[in-house]
Amino acid sequence: MFLPESQEIIKDLLRDTMEVFEPKIIHAGLDEVNFGHHRATKRLLKKKSLNALFADHINWCHEVVTGLGARMGIWGDHLLPDLDAEDVIARRTPKDTIIFDWHYQADFQPSSLDFFIERGFEIYGCPATQRSNNRVLSSWENFDNLRRFSGYALERRKVARGTGRVTGRVNTVW
Repeated sequence: MFLPESQEIIKDLLRDTMEVFEPKIIHAGLDEVNFGHHRATKRLLKKKSLNALFADHINWCHEVVTGLGARMGIWGDHLLPDLDAEDVIARRTPKDTIIFDWHYQADFQPSSLDFFIERGFEIYGCPATQRSNNRVLSSWENFDNLRRFSGYALERRKVARGTGRVTGRVNTVW
């Protein structure tokens, strides 16, 4: 499927993480991916869509992480419909994957939380006290984002639709 050498490096890193920290959850990242440019991937793209290949990679990571005895967490933005019109990635992502849903703007709307809830995922809302344009001091927009995102997440924790739920919040610094 993908380059075996790369997969072995990833497996080694995950095994080392489990051995050193014994975590219950391993966050596999899978955000800001520049995917599909390697010649081996380009050959695969003749047979499958980029979204299907990304879903395959998520499932491979999930198999490795759960095989080590942890739950897998990932950033959720690549699963959202504006990036994946056919919902291929979200439909194929194992439902025991924890979605870390990040948004850093003050005008954040809860549609992504609802998207993940409706698809049965456990979600952590991830606002930020700092982001790329204000790395030294937080701004009013950061605090507004924290307040609004936390409020939306709390509402969805109390009244979850579907089988998904918002479990908590992780404050990020981006």
